Amino acid sequence: MIKHWVWLSQIKGIGYITQRMLVKHFGDPQSVFNATRSDLSKVYGLNLRAVKRVLESRSFENTENILRKSERFKIKIIPYNHELVPKSVKEQPDLPCVLYYIGSIRKENEGIAIIGSRRCTSYGKAVTKEAAEFLAGHNIAVISGMAKGIDGYAHTACIKVGGYTLAFLGNGLDICYPEEHRSLMERIIESGAVISPYPPETKAFPGNFHIRNGLISAWAKKLLVVEAAEKSGTFITVEYAKKYKKQIFAVPNSIYCKGSIGTNQLIYEGAQIYISPNQLIDDMKESSFESQNIIQKKADKQRFKTIKTDNRFAINASLEVKILKCIEGGAEYVDMLMDSLPAGRNEIMEALCILDLEEKI
Repeated sequence: MIKHWVWLSQIKGIGYITQRMLVKHFGDPQSVFNATRSDLSKVYGLNLRAVKRVLESRSFENTENILRKSERFKIKIIPYNHELVPKSVKEQPDLPCVLYYIGSIRKENEGIAIIGSRRCTSYGKAVTKEAAEFLAGHNIAVISGMAKGIDGYAHTACIKVGGYTLAFLGNGLDICYPEEHRSLMERIIESGAVISPYPPETKAFPGNFHIRNGLISAWAKKLLVVEAAEKSGTFITVEYAKKYKKQIFAVPNSIYCKGSIGTNQLIYEGAQIYISPNQLIDDMKESSFESQNIIQKKADKQRFKTIKTDNRFAINASLEVKILKCIEGGAEYVDMLMDSLPAGRNEIMEALCILDLEEKI
């Protein structure tokens, strides 16, 4: 059956709304595949051009190629009406009918989205860290887009205390974007899942991130915007959140801080002022809560086990120690670290982000 879902999702010129409309009319994508011209012409709202495209696309060549690549990269595929997909996503006709993921999507996965600027301040990092750790401590999923800045800090802070996190990407899951987040992507997969509406080998084109942002807004119960400049891609996610009638929280900051002009504007336009993590869970189910102590014990136990059994994490920890020694010795720039350490720029940048998050630098 999944083969027919993938086939439907790949018909050129047939958008998400039409795909879902066809499924609703015929019951399932296999019936769409087998429909005659006469059957298709009876679908309300389906024009002659769309009918022609469906009929001309009856080949599984591209579909089987996608399935082979997905299997090779251990990518799972689910339709939008799957039990793991939240009701809030199922109800939006402008979202994809097929999703690709690696990791584990738990049944109760509706969470809180934390998003913001790629160029964030220490204030933004601190707010993100506090919110992500708080949500993790209450067993609530932290949702974001794995981008540099606020997104990356949200995922990392959640993982470090043993929380569950979901990352939505604007590219195929065989590709890591940004490249320096490869290790983070692997950790997210171990602690939750990376999800994409795109099949393997889909590059990170700017236009792809609109749908990814829509999924973030639809999947989350609430949206926390930590920092956003006057013109920020964050506002695409915000617009989707407004469209889907989600609660939007914005973190206030100085009116002279360029990186927070956007968030201050959101508050002016009606977003709720964020002052405490408690606002994010006020109406969430109490039954989903777990004490912070239990979560932390689980995290410490898992982290010890991971370091002992996975050399990659041990190497990263060692790199962080070496970086600290270099900084103590007078290194002030990334290039100086690269001259002194047997590591590439991406590895060093990721280690610096972790050290920054841990407030060691």
